[in-house]
Amino acid sequence: MISSEEAWVKTKSGGVKLNPMYRFVGKVDMQMPNMIVTASDRKKFSYVDDVCKLPAASKRQLIRHFYDEEGKRTGRRLAYLVDTKKCKGAKEVMTKKIIPINVSMFCNMFYISFFF
Repeated sequence: MISSEEAWVKTKSGGVKLNPMYRFVGKVDMQMPNMIVTASDRKKFSYVDDVCKLPAASKRQLIRHFYDEEGKRTGRRLAYLVDTKKCKGAKEVMTKKIIPINVSMFCNMFYISFFF
């Protein structure tokens, strides 16, 4: 999983495009936190899968990306899911520092956010 700062790169003409170094599986937007949608710079997004079907390690990375150690929201709104086995920058993605977080506190907050 990478942030939007790493996912987008500038082109020679000054525009932006998705980083060709990564193979994108999809993205998670906090406006629709239970869905994974396609990440593309050429077409509209479409439904890929449900966040519940992700492995536990990926879910923990999403929690660390959107929430800090105290359980408060960070300023991030998007998370891009990357296939680390097939991308050129896999070493960079897999060697990021892991920060422990109280998952039970987040689960209560995440559950409540669906209803409000």
